[in-house]
Amino acid sequence: MYVWFWSIHILCVVILSYIKILPICDYSSCANILVFVVIFFIYKKNKVKILNIKIVFAYDGSKFFGSQKQKNKKAVANEFIRVLKKLNISSTFILSGRTDKGVHATRQVANIKLPAFWSDLNSLFVSMCRMLPPYIDIKTIKKVDDTFHSRYHATKRVYRYIVKKTKPNVFENAYTHFEPNLDTKAVSKAIKQFEGVFDFGYFCKKPTNKTTREIYEAKFYKYKDYYIFKFVGRSFLRGQVRSMVQFLFDISSQKRNINELKASLNKTIKLPLKVCPPNGLYLMKVIY
Repeated sequence: MYVWFWSIHILCVVILSYIKILPICDYSSCANILVFVVIFFIYKKNKVKILNIKIVFAYDGSKFFGSQKQKNKKAVANEFIRVLKKLNISSTFILSGRTDKGVHATRQVANIKLPAFWSDLNSLFVSMCRMLPPYIDIKTIKKVDDTFHSRYHATKRVYRYIVKKTKPNVFENAYTHFEPNLDTKAVSKAIKQFEGVFDFGYFCKKPTNKTTREIYEAKFYKYKDYYIFKFVGRSFLRGQVRSMVQFLFDISSQKRNINELKASLNKTIKLPLKVCPPNGLYLMKVIY
């Protein structure tokens, strides 16, 4: 760097001296200014452009201890970081949000920053798919605006919890929850109580200072042999969806009632926190 600086500096002094447009005492200071101008334009021209890449992918949560990076544990983020490192890509892996151990995702979203020489995204897609384990499936990889952030720019997140009233076969156990005595009428009525803005501090693990959330849609319906609990909101607290579903199970079995649900949402009574098993829960998609 010093060699470049003094080489350009001497060249500028010689040029200024030759054209004699300034008093001799000003040559050196003007040369310094010109040096910095030249270096600035060289840097700007050769600056490596960074690409912001959005990755949409699915994963089998039964194979992981969660989605977030974890030390000495198998996590979804750890697998991506391992693959990126093998491809000599040094980038922060930014998830749209975390899922707990055993929770699945069909369209999770993350973004990473890449140098411009990775502009062949099809090659990147093929390489990552080949190197990731079979229980992670990349759906799409595409370039997005430089300001895009997978977590902070999400406007909606859609979760579904899948239940069977008949005993699942051996291949379904990790992906559906068995609830044989589900009272579908009671659940259909009670689930609508979750819609709106509430302080969900009594419906989450490890509550933070900000526990108010808005549920845009809470719906219960049947699809073929399955019963689906659907929740749509901008963001959710840790364990919130599983806690809400468990409360509905308890209403179905008459261990709880709608009045207790309303009181818990209004935080006038605090009941013991219970969460249903993770195997039936899916992060279906993230909307921007």
